[in-house]
Amino acid sequence: MPTLYEIQADLRALDDALADCGGEITEDNAELFAEWFRRVESDLSGKVECYIHLIRELDARSAAM
Repeated sequence: MPTLYEIQADLRALDDALADCGGEITEDNAELFAEWFRRVESDLSGKVECYIHLIRELDARSAAM
């Protein structure tokens, strides 16, 4: 699973790619951008879920003490 820094870099690269094409999503690049966004969104969602799980576990341990 990528780190938050790697996910941030992917989001910046996606933003740069959109800027390079003038913000236009065309028929030629739509699937590329859609797949890129799905991957980054999935990575971010997975990472956030891991952090939520960790925080809940730490909270439960703290409450048990």
